[in-house]
This record gives sequence, C-alpha cells and structure tokens, in this order.
Amino acid sequence: MDQINIASLEELCNTFYTSADQDQRSAAGKTLSSILEDTSNFKSVYEILSLSNHPQLLFLAVSTFTNILPSVWKSLSIPDELLLFENIFSMLFGDVSEKSSYVIGGLTKSLARICRLGWIDLEPVKSVIVNIESLLILNPSKLEAALKFFQELISEINEPLKYRSLTLNRKIAQFFKEDMLGKIFSYCLALLPNVKSLNENALLNLLNVLILCLSFEFYSTVSDDIGEDNPGLYMPSSWKVYFENPDFFEYLRFIIVNSSGEIEVAAFRLLNYFGTVKKSVFSSNTELRSNYIGKYLKISEQLCLSKVISGDSLFQFMTGLKNFFNNFGLKEVSENQLFHSWIQIFKGFCTNLFTRDDAIFSSYESSIIIWSYLSYESHVYNLPIISAQIVSLFKSFLGLTLANARSEIIIENIEGIREQVDMIADFSLYYYSDLMKEMHERYFEVLELYESTQNQEFQAKLAWLIIIASAFVSLRDVKNYMNEGNMDANMAHLIFQLITKIPEKELSLHIAIIVFLTNFSKAYVNCPDCQIWTIFNPLNENLEETSIQIISLIIEIIFKHLSDCNNKFLIKYSLELFEFLAKGYYSNILLVKVPLIQNFMINYSNYSLCLADSKIRAQLFSNLAHLWISETVGRELDNFLYPIGEMISMNISIKNPRFFEFLFRELQGICSAISGQKKFLEFFDWFIEKIEVLMIVCQNFLLEEVVMQSLLKFLVEVTDGKNARIKFPDSSGNGVLLFKKLSEVLVPYGNYLADHAMEVTNFQGKVKRIIGILKNLTSGGYVCFGVFEIYNDTCFIETLKMSFRLIDLLILTQITTYTKLIDNLYDYIEILSRNFSKLIFQHIPLPSISTLISYLKSGIKSSTIKHCISSANSTTYITESIIILSKNPSTSRLQLQEFLSQISQTISELLEIIIEIIILEDSNFMWSLSKPLLGLIIINENNYENVVRYALNKVSNNPAYQDELGKSLTHLMDNVPRTLDCKSKETFGKNFSELRSVISQFT
Repeated sequence: MDQINIASLEELCNTFYTSADQDQRSAAGKTLSSILEDTSNFKSVYEILSLSNHPQLLFLAVSTFTNILPSVWKSLSIPDELLLFENIFSMLFGDVSEKSSYVIGGLTKSLARICRLGWIDLEPVKSVIVNIESLLILNPSKLEAALKFFQELISEINEPLKYRSLTLNRKIAQFFKEDMLGKIFSYCLALLPNVKSLNENALLNLLNVLILCLSFEFYSTVSDDIGEDNPGLYMPSSWKVYFENPDFFEYLRFIIVNSSGEIEVAAFRLLNYFGTVKKSVFSSNTELRSNYIGKYLKISEQLCLSKVISGDSLFQFMTGLKNFFNNFGLKEVSENQLFHSWIQIFKGFCTNLFTRDDAIFSSYESSIIIWSYLSYESHVYNLPIISAQIVSLFKSFLGLTLANARSEIIIENIEGIREQVDMIADFSLYYYSDLMKEMHERYFEVLELYESTQNQEFQAKLAWLIIIASAFVSLRDVKNYMNEGNMDANMAHLIFQLITKIPEKELSLHIAIIVFLTNFSKAYVNCPDCQIWTIFNPLNENLEETSIQIISLIIEIIFKHLSDCNNKFLIKYSLELFEFLAKGYYSNILLVKVPLIQNFMINYSNYSLCLADSKIRAQLFSNLAHLWISETVGRELDNFLYPIGEMISMNISIKNPRFFEFLFRELQGICSAISGQKKFLEFFDWFIEKIEVLMIVCQNFLLEEVVMQSLLKFLVEVTDGKNARIKFPDSSGNGVLLFKKLSEVLVPYGNYLADHAMEVTNFQGKVKRIIGILKNLTSGGYVCFGVFEIYNDTCFIETLKMSFRLIDLLILTQITTYTKLIDNLYDYIEILSRNFSKLIFQHIPLPSISTLISYLKSGIKSSTIKHCISSANSTTYITESIIILSKNPSTSRLQLQEFLSQISQTISELLEIIIEIIILEDSNFMWSLSKPLLGLIIINENNYENVVRYALNKVSNNPAYQDELGKSLTHLMDNVPRTLDCKSKETFGKNFSELRSVISQFT
C-alpha cells in the first residue's frame, strides 16, 4: 500500500469521524470496513501501523489487525511471525513519537495476542517481561503502556485458543503462571512503594494487573500448591515469600485513603483478594499466619476510622471481610491480639452505616451480611467477645433504621429488603429471645403512635418493624417452643389484629404484612403438630380448626390484593404465598377446606381479579388446578373446566383479543399443573371438543402478537410429554387429530413469520416456541406419522417445510444468546435426523439441507455438551441414512448421486471440522465425535485424503507432524468394511484409539 492510498484512507477517517452528513459518514464507514476487515489486506493493514500518523486510522488499523491476526497466523512463516512481534513491540515501547491512549491500548492488545499465538514457536516471547523491565529502567515514561500490556497479556493467556488443544492451552497457562505471571506480580508489587509518583491511569492499571495476577484462572490445574481443603486463593509456591512479610498492606491503605472512584474500588477489590490468600502459603508457621491476620485486621480497622466507604467500595470491603473470615476461620482470627480492638471499631463503623437509607434494604450497605456470619460463628465456637456485641448492635440497628424508615424506601426497594430479611434471620438465629424482646417493646411504642396519630411517618416505621418480625418468625426449627414459640405466637397475634385496621391506601403496610405472612406460613402452616397452634388455641380444642381459621384470614388478604390492588410487587408476593399454600404437603389439605377457596374453585369466572399480566393469570390457574387435582378434592376435572368452557362458548364469536390472550394463559397454567396421565387425558378429552377455538384465533388474530404468544405458550405446554403423561389409548385417533389441528395453526403462522421476518418483533422468541412445539410433537411417540403418508395427507410435510423456512432465516440472525432457542433447535434437528431423514431428503430444498449441515458444523465446534453431542448424533443419523439409501435397490442412483454432488462440499467441510477438532483435541467429547466419523469417511472416501491434507495444513505447518498424523488418519479405515454394522464400528473404534495415542504423543 503506497502513501497515496494511506492518504485516501486518512481522508475517509476524517469524513467518518467528523462529517455532519450522515450519508457521507455511513459511506465512509462501509468503505473503511470493506478494506480493513478483508483478511487478504492483512499486510496492507499492517503497513498502516508503520506509515500512518493519523490517530483514528491507526486505531482502526490496530483493532482490525488484532481481530484478523488469529485467522492468518498459521499462514505466516516463523521469520514473519518474529518480525511482527519485533515491530509491534518497537511501536509500543521503542517509538519515540507520541501516540494517543486509545492507539496505545490497541497496540498493547495486539502485542499480547501475538505473544499468545507465538508462545510455542517464538522464543523472544518468553523473555518479553524481562525485556520490558530492562527498558523501563531506561525509559520510565513507558510504564503506563507496560502496565496496560501486562493486563492484556494476562487476559489473553486466560482465554484458551479455539484452534489449540485443551491440553496445550492448559500447559501454556501453567507455564505462564509459574514463570511469567510471577515476574509480572513481583514487578508490580515492587512498584507499590512508588504510588505517590504515579498518575491516576498508571495507578489504576497497576492495581488491575495485581488483581488479574491473583485471580488468574488456572483451568482447575494446581501444580505445586499444598492441598488443603479451604476456600483460599491458589498460587504457585514461589509466591509465598511476598505474603510472609506483607508490607503491601500499608501502601494499599495509603491508596484507599487518598483516592476515590475507580481507583478506590480497585484497591478495595485487591484488598479482598489479599484476604483470601491460601492458608498453606504460611505452611505450619503460625507466627507468620498470625502476623498476616493482624495486618489485615489493622488495615481494615484503619479504613473504618479514616474513610467514608460507600457504594461499590463498601461492597468490596464487606465481601473482602467475609472472605477473610471464611478463609482463615473466625476462631483463629478472634484469637489474634488485635481482634478485640477491631470488633469495637468495626461495630462503631457499622453503627454509622445504620444511619444511611441504604441500610434498610442492603445487607452489604448495612453490614448485616458480616454480622449474620459473626453471630452464627460466635455461637458455634463460643466466642463471648462477639456474642457480647449482638444485642446492643441490634438495638442500634433497630433504632437508627427506624429513624429513616419511609414508605417510598420500603415500596421502591422491597426486593432488596426481602434479601435483607434472610440476613436478619441468620443474625438473630441464636439470640432470638433477647432480640425479640427489643422488637416487642419497639412494636408497642410505634403501634401506639400510629394508632393515635394515623401519621404516614409511623405507618412506614410500623411496616419496617413488621418486616423485621417476619425474619424472626421464619426460624421455627431452632426455637424453644415454651418460650420463643410463645413470642412468635404473640407477635403473629398482634399483627393479625392489626390487619383488619389497615387503611387500603397504606401500601407499605400491606407489603410488610404479606412479607410477614409468607415467612409465618413457611415456618408453621405445614407443621400440623407445631406447638404454636396450641398457643393460638390455649383451650386445646380442635387445632386443625385453628389452622383453617388462620389460613382463611391469610387467603382473604391474598384475594383482597389480587382483586383491588395495582401494585405489581404486592400482587406478585400475594400470588407467591398462594402458590406456596396450594403446593404445601399439608397446607393444600387445609386450603380446600377454606370456604372462600371452595367457592372460588367452582365460581372463579365470577371473581373480578386485577391480574392484567397474563403470566400471573397462568400462575394463579396453575395453583387452582393443583388444588383441584389433589386427592382431597377427588372430583372430575370437567367440573373445574366447566366455567372456562362456558366462557369460550359465550366469547367465541366476539373478536376480543384480551379474552383469548387470558384464555390460553389460563389453560397453560392448568395444563402445567397436571403431571399424571389420567388427569391429562381428562384435560385433553375436554380440550379436543373445544379445539376449533384454535382455528378461530388463527383466522382472526394471526397478527395480534399478545394473543399468538399466549397461544404458542399453551401449545408448548399441552404437547409436552413430561412424566409420560401423554399416552393415548390404542383405539384413539386423538394424537393424529391433535397434530392435524396444530399444523393448521402453525403452518400459516410460521409461514407468515418467515415472510415478514425482518418486520416481526421478537422473531427468535416466536420461532423458539414453534420449534419447541414441533420438538414435542415429533418426539412424543403419540403420533403415527406414517398415517399421513398412507392417506396422502401433506400436513406433516407442510409443517416440515415451514420449520425449515424458519431455520433458514435463523442462520441470518444473532441467536447465540438465545439459549433455549438453540437447545430446542438442536433437539429438533436430532429428532428429524433420527426419524425423518428420508423425508428431509425427499421434500426439503437443498439450500435448507445445507443450512442444516451448517448448524451441525457449528454444534460440533460448540463447547456446550448438549449441542456438541446432539450435532454428532444428528450427523451419524444423516450419514447412515445416505449410506442405506445408496444401497437400497429402489433408490434412484442417479437422483442420489445428483443430491450428494450438490451437498458434497458441505459434507466435506463437516468431515474436515471433525478431523481438525480431533487432531487439536479441542473438545471434551471425543468419543461422541468419533461416532459420525465412520459414516462421513465412507461418504467422502474419494475425497478423504484431500480433506485430511487440507485439515492438517490448517492446524500445523510442521511437516513431520503432518506426515505422521496423515498416516494415522489414513489407517483409520484399515480392515474396516464400508458398512455401518457392529463389526465395522468395532474395528473403526480400535483404529480410532490408536489415532488418539499418536495425537497425544505430539501434544
């Protein structure tokens, strides 16, 4: 590339970054992209780095260079690789010209990638750290670039190369950690005494490098660490010297005290890692370990006294303390002479935290996450030094958070508050009586003020106390019922009395009540012999009747919220409580004896529920169905479904999308609750008489997204054969009828989606459900698909064609993040390959079959076991079908040869990919990949040697390696008949084992 071309690219960059004309910017961007991202222009892109001084062009060039480098690396000779390394190193560390920070960042990433790619072949790579250290002595101004490079290098080594074997990647990571990483760590620790002279960027980079060193992922390989079963941080034994005399704590304290923002957070994160240093670092030297513990306590104590900590820094600080205690053990830490002063100072620090609003809804911001751990451990190990603090600390927490309790805080942060409740429960576990006494006193004080003033301020305070009380009552298993169970009963009795007095608008109190009732129910409702019922009923009369009365009160509150409330959290928590009661092993027996529930189960269509969210309706009807099919009710499902049937009859002619949206979500919920075969067949017999409603919806609401979404979700559920619930009698034609009717819905809707793929919102989500339905239908075993062929019914063929249209379109979209879609897709492909290969070859267009094989290629390369094994199985079934068809006298040889010739390229690529993966050992599922290999070789036998040669050239440029592996791959078919019978597979398996042995020798 000459100077003129570079000048034109620089002009394009100016246009792209500065032009006010959007069309000009877009055109310039497309031109730059087409030139720079073309791998054939690799050398030209590299020349830009040497010849241009334009910062934006340099940045684009170095970014592109880094991205395309792995794909061209194997085509470079060793001298070329070495030249790239030396030149990029010189640009970064030897070039005296000033470069922008983002260009330097790009160069550091490029150099790090070259080091990773050239680790085996380039000796200078292994001494790069030493060379940089020597260079920095002469040119300290390059320190920031060096630290940035260290970050990029560690990150690069931490990411395994896809085209290298897992074994080789692990070895590189191991050697790097034991040698080069140690040099980086040592060098960066030595820089800490100079923190005062570092600018902010250099200091942040330094902290990040140390964090990366300590958090380096070692592929679960431990080389020389002493095996000790504790949660500490693994590291090579050569690093121990740095922790036996840890002077870095003082420098870290200085950084934290004198910094803010990202630097402060990074310093706290580094302190977190220092607290998790594996105990075996100190071997059996208890003095060294005690010294280290003391220094950690000292720095955390100093930070509590000298620093206002909040936000991410406080999160890292609290996480670090918990990890530190877990690592060294609270008993050993408490025996340190500094612990007595530490616990007092930390308590004072936490008391200050309680004054913040965040202390109400965050266990980190309030430090309760630490105190719940300390209180538990202090009881286990009998540590009075901690136990003595618990009651006074709780009084402070209660008083100071009450002062800040406001309705908006509770309503807006209820999710966090519920997590906080769990921590408070753990905190009070062994100090229940003393803490509950304080709760009772505060409750009566606030209740009196609330009832006398009806002030909103006291409403919030009362709500906060009820929420805390919910934490206390959740601890049934550890209580002494003669005393503590009585306290629970008294508190519950007080709150039950309050329920009837709460005005409807006091939302925070309603939320607090439902949180309390949830925890109370989980602790006591499913415990029929629990002492608390006796306390509620001191005359010792019918305890079951007492339980039903209390559950009746809870249900009234739940239905009040479901009928009158518009707050999403209150509805959500009420429904969660109802679900718990409906599915409890004892509570569901009591629930169906509640008059309100008895009436609702029969007349639910007459109840006005404010459930605007169709998902919540599905959840409610699932719970109702679960109650109905329980043994306690023992009535036919038709009786429960009757109101829905009546509603369908009344609304079938009314084009109301809302009705059908809710209808299918309700049916989905009911169907999801049915696990047994008998009840499912009852449901299906009822539904099959109403199945025409599907046709009505398809005719009128095909373009109504919410209706079709509800319909698809219901169809996914009704076709799901979980627990073998779908098994029609031999005399029944319902399976065939089901498929025909569903195909009449799915085919037009799927084709509509295919025709408007670019316009449809959430295209992937809709396709996921359609593929899920088809997967269920084709794998259920309750549809005899041969019937359609006998009677010349094309509904199955049309469904197949529609599904492949959608699959073709998915290949054009980004679906890697849609986990459920990909799971459904590979399951469906495997089912089709196993059972319907012949139909695929007969009726599916060749481009779609090529797309199918493209999915198999992607799946075989996947690191997800499900996708890899499913793709390997699918490939095995497809190759077996092709081989069987080729040997079948009734098959048209000419037609088959034409078919194979048109897909031969994709089949060869599939074989090539499997060979590459096997050579590189880049999969954990080698034996699964060997299964389709025999069939692929038989199909590609005429081209097999070319495929092997091409694969070997891609993975290695070592002639000896290529020659030896080439022979082993050729010998795979020695003495193997060109069939897929058991004898052929057994012989091939033995040959494959020999190939694996040869590969392992080289790697």
